[in-house]
Amino acid sequence: MFGWFRPTCPLEPHAKAWTEERLGWLADQFGLDVLNRRAVILPTADFFPDEYDGTEESVRVLLDRLCAYMDADPERVDPVVAKKVGRIGNPSWKCRRETNVIACG
Repeated sequence: MFGWFRPTCPLEPHAKAWTEERLGWLADQFGLDVLNRRAVILPTADFFPDEYDGTEESVRVLLDRLCAYMDADPERVDPVVAKKVGRIGNPSWKCRRETNVIACG
């Protein structure tokens, strides 16, 4: 009635801006209809039940599962181990498309 019980965004302003910018990019690349009809995949055992130990085999299993969720051909995706990992959600990260590669960092 007075907006007392209105939901609030759980993200800090910079994280909210980063998320909105990236969702906008996804919508531009793939269309809003693709985003709206997909289930939200969470990093839980319900969606990722396989054991992960950091080996190449477990990376491949994880990548294949991700590709299945995205309707992507896993044979077109090559896992590359990053030498340096930044903070997730870092607002300085930028993504770019180069042929069939999307690089973020």
